[in-house]
Amino acid sequence: MTGTADVSVIVPAWRAADTIGRALASVAAQTVKPREVIVVDDGSDDGTAEIARAMAPSMGGIPVKVIALPANAGAGAARNRAIAEAQGEFVALLDADDEWLPEKLARSFAAMEESDADLVCHDYVEVRDGRETVGRCARHCPPGADPFEAQLLRGFIANVTVVARRRLVLAAGGFDPGLRSGQDYELWLSVCGDPNLRFRAFPEALSRYHIRAGSISTNVRLRRRAALAILCRHLGLIQRRSRRPRRVAAIRTLIVHMQAALAHAGQRRYLAAALEVVSAPFSLARVLAAFGTPPFNRPDYLGLGVR
Repeated sequence: MTGTADVSVIVPAWRAADTIGRALASVAAQTVKPREVIVVDDGSDDGTAEIARAMAPSMGGIPVKVIALPANAGAGAARNRAIAEAQGEFVALLDADDEWLPEKLARSFAAMEESDADLVCHDYVEVRDGRETVGRCARHCPPGADPFEAQLLRGFIANVTVVARRRLVLAAGGFDPGLRSGQDYELWLSVCGDPNLRFRAFPEALSRYHIRAGSISTNVRLRRRAALAILCRHLGLIQRRSRRPRRVAAIRTLIVHMQAALAHAGQRRYLAAALEVVSAPFSLARVLAAFGTPPFNRPDYLGLGVR
């Protein structure tokens, strides 16, 4: 593809004065230009919004809309505000501390055209403490696999890799701003719950995902609690989509605890890692006992009334 794609780039930003320029520069460098960029400054006090506005002349003609929220409401609320304002048929997500490689949009839309997909994602480069590793998302959902079960078990869809039809996000209701962790995992799980979804994951690392010390992604206990809460929330959806829902829920529970134990061990918190292993059977009992509770009706977090 060349030229411009009908896609709105969604950029939530909070205290991102040192990285927002890099993120926007990576959008300007795309070989296929987006229709627009929407930056929502989530109550920053470091001049993030001003830096974003100052980038406009260097964006190669790509319109940049900057919305400054009066107080910090969280990344989910900021993304929802940008999605509500978006004019493109598609949305692509980019956090203010991440960046895209120049072919990200071109290759994503090529993959969409090749597979007639409504939602695509790809691999990424994870940057942590100056080291780079490739996050191989696509291996978890090869062609023909069920994206719902793959997302449920592995949470392989990373925001920075997604291009999706905006109507999918509207139909799902947007991001849940009340979740302290896993908002993206929960939204894409809900989207993948549609049995008619046309999905493609392709194995090209086209984004750079920066993990900083103290970020939500490094808070192990918070992530584990949120992951288990999301699992219980969607047991009804699992029952509708999976042939063996209790088995799948049990596997997901054990994966959550295993990931938490490995994360603790990586931080040399060996007692905490051991406690994750010991507590796994208790979590499993709670999850299995939650089957049969009233199904969760996902609210319209966008507040647009278009679901």
